[in-house]
Amino acid sequence: MSEEKRLTRPGPDRRDWYVVAQPGGEAETAIIVGALRSANIPFWISRESAGTALVLTAGLLGNIDVLVPEAYYAEAMVLLHAEATPLDDGALPLDEADVVAAPEEDWPDDDDPGDDSTGHG
Repeated sequence: MSEEKRLTRPGPDRRDWYVVAQPGGEAETAIIVGALRSANIPFWISRESAGTALVLTAGLLGNIDVLVPEAYYAEAMVLLHAEATPLDDGALPLDEADVVAAPEEDWPDDDDPGDDSTGHG
């Protein structure tokens, strides 16, 4: 392990688990958990007990920590904290040869009030 300070908590197996994210709410937690699951990284979610009892998801009583075992820490940090690139949305780059358009004769006639948006009148 490097010399950087890492947050840890005793995990469900009584070993130290490492904090890889502190999401701001349940939606963000679900996204993080989904990413970890898709990479087959084991995780544990720790919620402050007072926050759970009072249904708080923000502030001091509503802290959420997402933790992983030490062996998965580096992989999880790369996965969760990598800089986004334009292709991270899963789209593949297209060039003009990949774009197919319907022939003009199949386009709806804008002057015909009977045409709907599908061009089937």
